[in-house]
Amino acid sequence: MYLHLVAMGLGAALVAGLIGWGMARRYGWQRALVVPLLAVIALAMILWRSRSMNFHDGLGLVAAAVVFAAPTLVGALLGIVLASRRGR
Repeated sequence: MYLHLVAMGLGAALVAGLIGWGMARRYGWQRALVVPLLAVIALAMILWRSRSMNFHDGLGLVAAAVVFAAPTLVGALLGIVLASRRGR
């Protein structure tokens, strides 16, 4: 079962890395940071709705969203770093 989760995490990191790389090459690294930011916001909203959380559970909600969005965050940030290094 864990092999499937690892494969899905690596796939999400690869797709986010390609999107982040492409956006950084075309629009610059500042605008490419939208990809990881949207990943965290989207997962926070999904967790909020599914767990019926309120605003008092904010830190736990953000922590859970960052943990679940970690493959997307890592992939997107690596893509942005690679694109910005190649541009020099």
